[in-house]
Amino acid sequence: MNTAQATAQQAQGWFRALAGPRAWGDSVERGIERAARRAGLSPSQGKRLWYGDLASVPAHVFISLQERYVELCEAEARKTALAKQSARQALDRGTHADFEGLDSTAALRDGRED
Repeated sequence: MNTAQATAQQAQGWFRALAGPRAWGDSVERGIERAARRAGLSPSQGKRLWYGDLASVPAHVFISLQERYVELCEAEARKTALAKQSARQALDRGTHADFEGLDSTAALRDGRED
């Protein structure tokens, strides 16, 4: 695989991540539109990225996708941190009955990362 192909493949992966999870009844086309809007691309650019029809990715498109993907990852990390904090608070309050039987209960109680 040459550099242009590797770059296009990386951009495609970021683009697909920007589409987000598909809900029941959601179409691939809607996912492409969502990702294109989030990345600041035209729908036609998005479609070519999604289906791997680009021989190479322009630098400004690659950088834009990279920046949006980093933002997505940071937002997910914040959501995960808030969920962990809520779980720890529930355990601290003694309302851990909702968490009984989960593998992560002991890890949360002990402050470990699994």
